[in-house]
Amino acid sequence: MARYRYLCPLRWGDMDAYGHVNNVLFLRYLEQARIGMFHAAAPDDGGGLVDTGILVARHEIDYLRPLRYRQLPVAIDVWVTDIAAASFEVCYEVLDPAEVLDPAEPLDPAEPLDPAAAGAAGDIVYARAESTMVVYDFSRNAPRRLNPDEQARLRPWEEAPVALKRRDRPAPRGR
Repeated sequence: MARYRYLCPLRWGDMDAYGHVNNVLFLRYLEQARIGMFHAAAPDDGGGLVDTGILVARHEIDYLRPLRYRQLPVAIDVWVTDIAAASFEVCYEVLDPAEVLDPAEPLDPAEPLDPAAAGAAGDIVYARAESTMVVYDFSRNAPRRLNPDEQARLRPWEEAPVALKRRDRPAPRGR
């Protein structure tokens, strides 16, 4: 199985008042990476990954360390999991691969490193996320099933789910 890697350029305007990429923009970066993977999985005849449409039903993201603006792009690994009848999960890691980290420019020691931010092979992981995608038929205004061809195009990107810091939350108390 293989992940799709998208190299995402950072823009000066992506910074917030604290000098790091604003958390809201991470969702835009994930969208760019997801669309890149969908195009890579499209058939040579120019058709899309899905025949009629696809919607985001849910996002979950763990921010692990600040991503400061720089001219180098950040890598986003994308893969799928839990391919079901009408939905699938898209998983992401926003990271700097160990092979591109410059030992002459160490990470800022003032920034605490979440232990979860250490990825495989020494990668620095800024965020991990997951999106639930639902295939949708806009002509009927209703969800629909993935057809066998669509499922086959997703399978090469299939891997285990991303490791998120899921928290068990107690049920809200009624008032």
